[in-house]
Amino acid sequence: MLTGPAQEQPKVAYKLFLFDPGKGGDPQPLGELDELDDAERAGKPEAVTVIGPNRVLVLFDSLRNGGPRAYKVPAKLMPEE
Repeated sequence: MLTGPAQEQPKVAYKLFLFDPGKGGDPQPLGELDELDDAERAGKPEAVTVIGPNRVLVLFDSLRNGGPRAYKVPAKLMPEE
């Protein structure tokens, strides 16, 4: 899951969580996304997908070609394939 501010909320960080609705329970925090630099600050994280072991890809609106960024996540939290 990707969470973050709505309606231009100040000081609300974008965060990643792992949630499996089939297993229930609470979402498990994976981490907080780093802020973009000034040249790309208009971009807002919009989509996330798993791209490999312990890695996710985040796409951003308002950035060229979605401004894809890969992030490492804690191995102990990622589901086994």
